[in-house]
Amino acid sequence: MNKLLTLAMFGIVNAALWLAHSAEADEPSTAWIVTHYNQFQLVTPTPIPVDPKIAAACTTSVKPVQLGGPHAESAISIYVNDIAGTALSTSSGFEPGAVIVKLKQRDEQHTRGRNAVGGMVKRDPGYDPSGGDWEYFYLEDGKLESGPLTSCAQCHAGAGKRDHVFASWIGASTLQQGSH
Repeated sequence: MNKLLTLAMFGIVNAALWLAHSAEADEPSTAWIVTHYNQFQLVTPTPIPVDPKIAAACTTSVKPVQLGGPHAESAISIYVNDIAGTALSTSSGFEPGAVIVKLKQRDEQHTRGRNAVGGMVKRDPGYDPSGGDWEYFYLEDGKLESGPLTSCAQCHAGAGKRDHVFASWIGASTLQQGSH
């Protein structure tokens, strides 16, 4: 009887872990993404320079912004999961679970620090209909902010025709039409 109970408990624990992992794969949390994004496909083999004004606007932090000088520049590397990669390479719509991550790289003397991680996760319909149902996240200085972040949603509204995704970097990416 003891062996049967042990086996049953083992089965329940494994089933719970499998379900948690499956849910994570379908609807990853932003906390999971910021620590595992490097497992996604890097689609920009060379970091892409970003205009200092755009880089300054793309943050949730209240630190002072430096728009000029030798340390104002930043570059981004884009990572996508398979769901987002398929949508970008086929010009289809983004399905729930699609993840796009932007690693912001700056030089070591930059006033805002060396790196930041930002991105977006497509959530189920109804999450934020006015924002295309995207959850935004931004990690800087160890502080993670996520949700329908106003600064992100307002900016990405300008890309509403492309499901709130800017893709000016797509030409510099490894994604090709029909490659997925």
